[in-house]
Amino acid sequence: MLAYGGSGLYVNDSAGLRFTQRVSSWISPCGRGDCLLYLSEFYAVAEGPLRSDNITAVVPLNSYYDGFAFVGLQAVAIHGASRGIFDADPSIPIIGCQRPFLCSRHILQLSIQTSTPDFVVAATAIDGDSGGCFTEPGFTTVQTIMNPVDLGFEFYYRIVPVPNTTVNLACPPYNSVAMFEMDAVSLMPSQS
Repeated sequence: MLAYGGSGLYVNDSAGLRFTQRVSSWISPCGRGDCLLYLSEFYAVAEGPLRSDNITAVVPLNSYYDGFAFVGLQAVAIHGASRGIFDADPSIPIIGCQRPFLCSRHILQLSIQTSTPDFVVAATAIDGDSGGCFTEPGFTTVQTIMNPVDLGFEFYYRIVPVPNTTVNLACPPYNSVAMFEMDAVSLMPSQS
């Protein structure tokens, strides 16, 4: 699950899944330390099939920017993940930002190297109205959310059936993408 919103976000799940934060990065749209927005990834492992599961992201009331504590969330269920869950290549996960003010890590292009067949997820946090990243062929856009103050969130995925594949996600310089993230879940060979 990927989420874009204020600090202190936690996740409730109606099926009793326990979500763990895997990675997070922040940006300050106002250029100060008192208005931080986070792009965060959480994961949980289900023991069996889920039916009508309800995932709720909760952000404390004192954690918001311009009246918005929460911008977007996308959860996906992946059947056939390996026992280790994530691709073990040290380039994964990767998260960064490209804005010239207060952010946790400046990067203009994300690049990972898979070591297994993978289900690759990527998300962008948008702070403006010029759109998201240019994904390379093979990515599918699942969701784009924009709210009235030009904060947005996009989510993409790609199945990479061949190990040792380089996967790139590039955002044009000076567009509205504030942060972006990419991760890879290892698939059992029969699932890729």
